[in-house]
Amino acid sequence: MKKKIISSLLVTLMITGSSSFSAFATIANGTVLIGNKSFELAYANDLANSTEITNKIIEGGAIYVKDFSGNWIDNTTGEIVDASVIPGEETTSGTTTDLDIIKAKSLYKLTMKDNTGLNYSVNIFSDDNQIEQASFDPIEDWAGVWAGASEGDQLSRGHYKVAVSKDGETKPKIYDVNENEEQILNLNPNRKLITVHKNIQAGQSDFLLMGTPGGSNFSDMKIYYIKDGILKLSSFIDNGEITNSVLTYSSRNLFFKQLENNVFETSTYNNSEFGGGSIGFYIATRKFDIDSGEFTYISSRFMETDHYFNYVKQAVGVN
Repeated sequence: MKKKIISSLLVTLMITGSSSFSAFATIANGTVLIGNKSFELAYANDLANSTEITNKIIEGGAIYVKDFSGNWIDNTTGEIVDASVIPGEETTSGTTTDLDIIKAKSLYKLTMKDNTGLNYSVNIFSDDNQIEQASFDPIEDWAGVWAGASEGDQLSRGHYKVAVSKDGETKPKIYDVNENEEQILNLNPNRKLITVHKNIQAGQSDFLLMGTPGGSNFSDMKIYYIKDGILKLSSFIDNGEITNSVLTYSSRNLFFKQLENNVFETSTYNNSEFGGGSIGFYIATRKFDIDSGEFTYISSRFMETDHYFNYVKQAVGVN
């Protein structure tokens, strides 16, 4: 009976994640606690981990879910309970660091290397994060179904920051990703729009890709990189015009392909023959200079739709 109840609830609250960890004071939102062990919800819902989860349930112990607002819910009754009844929630194991606190409220937990090959922990978080489920009849206006959100997607809204810390360090550097203090970002963790591109070239930084859907066929993508321990925002130069973002296909994932020698591709889709254009994809090629942080336009080429999707399927290094 417990197994049936927990499966139903986890599907409702599922978020991205891929690891398990012991219960401690700063258990992250979007976590299920079975007895004295906690699991990220996506991990608990993954069929590959079903034996581990089932065995833990059989061992016994209460089952609680920490929702996206930080509330603890008794899995049996569905009622919100006080955190004081949660095993381990009030018990600190060792010293809680600045990084621990940030990780506990992070929407994305990533890793990337800088230009010297050092590894960094990259956590994207918000101190005023709001969570809503996308719906045709949303509670909040920003949580409606559209090209950037399918019905049932768990959407996040807030002023987001990026915490960057070198492996072994516990006090991260914090960077604001908003254009200004008034800007609020809507993120959809159900889609692959925030990810790290692993650079295949030695002596070069990985790239943090952050895409915001603009329609069904494109996202506005910003690209960050770490140079000598500092997170930097790249820029794009096209016919003398400089911008800090670039459009690329699509609203569900980001086309960003590495060729060689710091040459990269993005793509846009044209669905109209108006003005003499052809229906299909235009692939733009740019070269990146880590010293200036600039992607400089080189050329573009047209690709028919079927050819494009075969190209993406066969390509290596496409996000």
